[in-house]
Formats: sequence, C-alpha cells, structure tokens
Amino acid sequence: MFIDSSHTILHANSAAASYLNTAQNKINGKKCPRLRRDSICTLCPLDAAIESGKAEHRDVYDYREKKWYVVLVSPLPFITNKNLPIFALTTVDITDKILADDNLRLEKVKSSILAVNFLELIYKMLEQRDPNISKHLKSVSSLAVAIASEIGLDRDLIEGIRVAALLHDIGKYSVPSEILCRPGKLSDVEYSFVKKHTLFGRDLIAPLSFPWSISEIIYQHHERMNGSGYPEGMRGDKICIEAKVISVAEVVVAMTSHQPYRPAHSIEDALKEIEKNRGILYDPDVANACLALFREKGFKLKE
Repeated sequence: MFIDSSHTILHANSAAASYLNTAQNKINGKKCPRLRRDSICTLCPLDAAIESGKAEHRDVYDYREKKWYVVLVSPLPFITNKNLPIFALTTVDITDKILADDNLRLEKVKSSILAVNFLELIYKMLEQRDPNISKHLKSVSSLAVAIASEIGLDRDLIEGIRVAALLHDIGKYSVPSEILCRPGKLSDVEYSFVKKHTLFGRDLIAPLSFPWSISEIIYQHHERMNGSGYPEGMRGDKICIEAKVISVAEVVVAMTSHQPYRPAHSIEDALKEIEKNRGILYDPDVANACLALFREKGFKLKE
C-alpha cells in the first residue's frame, strides 16, 4: 500500500486490506491502526523510514493470527497535496520460513549435543594417554577466547573458537604415545607423522555436526601466514581467522609449558616470538591483540 508520513493510507491492494482487516473500498484516508498502534509493531518501520530517509524493515508477529510478517517501508519521490512524503509499504508473510529456520536450528542443537557427548569420551581417552593434554587444551582455549574478544569478533565466532581450541589437538590420539612423549629430538619421519595430527583431527571431527567449521579450524591451526606451516602451506587470507587465533594462542601456551625435550620458556620469551614474527608467521591483528592482553591488560594464563 501507499502511505504518507502522517500514517494515512492513500491506497491499498486487496492483500493489504485483508492484512488490516478492512474492506478495500473503505481503507483510503484511514490511519494505519495495526501498524501504528498495535503491539505487533512496537518499532514502527514507517517512523524509522521517515527519520532515516531510507528503506526500513521490521519482522513483526501477529498474536491474533499467530503469523510472522516482514514489513518493508520505502520512501518514494512523491509528496501529497498536503506536502507530506509518500512511502510504499509492503508486507510479506514469512511464517513458513521462520518455522523452517526454527526446525533446522533445533536439529542442529540436537546434533551438537550428540557430538559433544561423543567428543567428551574421546577427550577422556586422550587425557588418559597424556595427562598434560587437558591443561594444554584448556589454556589454549582460554587465551584464544581472550584474543578473539580483544579483536572484536562476534559472540558466535568466539564460541566456535572456544570449542575448536578445546579440540584442536584431538588428532594426536592417532599418534603413538612413544613419539608424543619422547624426550629427545624426533627424526624427520617421526615429525612428519606428528604433523599428520591436524589431518587425523579433521577426519575425526568431520562426520559430527557443529554450528561451526570445527574440523576445518583443527585442520588449519598449524598453517602460517607466509606459507611455511602445515599441512597445506596455506598463506594469508586462505587461513580462516579462527585458526589464526588458535595458532597464536597455542604457540604462547606451548612455549610457556614444560615439554619432554625442553624446559618451559618465560611468558616474555613467548611474546617476543609473537612480536618477532607478527605479519610473517602470525596474523598481525591477532598478534597485536595477544601482546596487548599480556603487556597492557594484565592477562595471565591460568595454572
């Protein structure tokens, strides 16, 4: 329908008249009661369009009809004889789409619950082989979440990073413990097998349903900005932001933790590594966020 800035209806087609519960031949000159005053439209899109001068839309729920609508209001290059701006108002029933989205969301939640239950079992099995893995995964997850928050990622992306960080080394379950826990230097063949843990991890997680690309994040978390990482030697923007965050967090945690082949480094040593290779191995924004957390905001790794 066409409506002016005083909420007076100038013309409505039969569908609009039906939506407003008014006969089409009686609608012209009337105000827009259901869109102007009724509780289904608390934030009026027409008011917003008048203020912004641009097209505005709102999703509204009609409690009487139990239906969802999207209401789009667009300014037109015309005015009434009272010098009032004219707007085109279109209402579309989106109930079926909303219900379909809700059902899909519910199925994802159910699948995620099953996936988490399965992964808890795998997590415990991994912890039995290497008691330190639990501390490592939790520390990486904690730091990765802090870095992601510092660079301003949205909450859903941060939650995906939290989950992926807790699982990023799950592929090491497929690496023999005598290789993982060896105190001396690994041979080239042994190290090449260790590097396969990103592939093992991806293949283990891939069949499970998550709202995030957990398996791909696990696969990429040892990639580096200059292409020197593994397993594919990806460069720059080819690496997802989640993997970039986890890679920096893991370097800091790994360097400051005791390893079978060396004692723990200081946190400052780890930060110097991130600073030195900022923009080379590590994403500069992620590296800067990590450095700021420790040096300016007093972040500490949990014991």
